[in-house]
Amino acid sequence: MMKDTLAACLLLLTSCFHDSEWTRNAERVRVGEHLPEMELLMEDSTWLTTKSLLGNWVVMVLFSVKCSDCRKELPEVQRFYDMLPQDASTKVVAVSRAEGRELVAPFWQELTLSIPYSAQTDDQIFRLFADHTVPRIYIANPQGIVVATFDDTNMPSAGTLASIVLGL
Repeated sequence: MMKDTLAACLLLLTSCFHDSEWTRNAERVRVGEHLPEMELLMEDSTWLTTKSLLGNWVVMVLFSVKCSDCRKELPEVQRFYDMLPQDASTKVVAVSRAEGRELVAPFWQELTLSIPYSAQTDDQIFRLFADHTVPRIYIANPQGIVVATFDDTNMPSAGTLASIVLGL
């Protein structure tokens, strides 16, 4: 009994959930819906808004530096990002869930990522998309309509991202 309780506690501690998330609805944005209205301060001090993303394919990655699945998936997203032509009308944006620049910047360096990111100090942007679970990936077409979503149960490869966004 004690062994089972300890195993259950360890499982909860190592998951990518946040507070009592498993009791709530997971996804707020679904395929066929528009990206939510948002403003993102990026790591290079520029601003991205939902409106500024229109006209581009958008691959939005919601992540946490504490999440082991994110640690596995972000390099795959980086491989897709590296495949993009210089003049591509595709924006790849990573958004942290309640983790500021002081946590995200060293994590980005450790994983040698160059994907543009927005380090959020709260979970306000994350909660526009979902109540729990990272990583999450949302792909929106140039009209801002979500055409694909992925979560920790079905993470895409770089090739899958390329086939959706670039038609490869």
